[in-house]
Amino acid sequence: MSVIIAHSTKRAGELSQQERLEAIFHTVDTIKSDLNKCGSGAPNAAKSNCFTNEPQGFSCKHFLEDKPIKTSYRYNLKEQTLERQVNKGKITTLLGEVSDFYVTYFPDANSVLYRIEVNKKEQIRGYIFLLNLAN
Repeated sequence: MSVIIAHSTKRAGELSQQERLEAIFHTVDTIKSDLNKCGSGAPNAAKSNCFTNEPQGFSCKHFLEDKPIKTSYRYNLKEQTLERQVNKGKITTLLGEVSDFYVTYFPDANSVLYRIEVNKKEQIRGYIFLLNLAN
């Protein structure tokens, strides 16, 4: 299993505590950035379809010059990694040693609750309002 940190690749077992924390913060920042874009540029009729819960993850969509950009996050249970894919591009590993990934979408509040568990002991939780989906 590999984790990409600042343009270098190391095996998850070779990561120092500092590198692992950097990988976790990078992952959380990437999720927040993508969720903050969710629904931006979307026509009002399409906003309700910009966030989708998927098996083992979620996808969110925003529009750039009227073209949809879909970003998907998946928990790969077999590899214990959290993966990200933009449109049909290359799947990249954001974080290794992931023991659980959970996402709940609250459409009435236009918000998402996520939880990442690393090594069956560290949990990172976040609650994000999807401001671009508000009418």
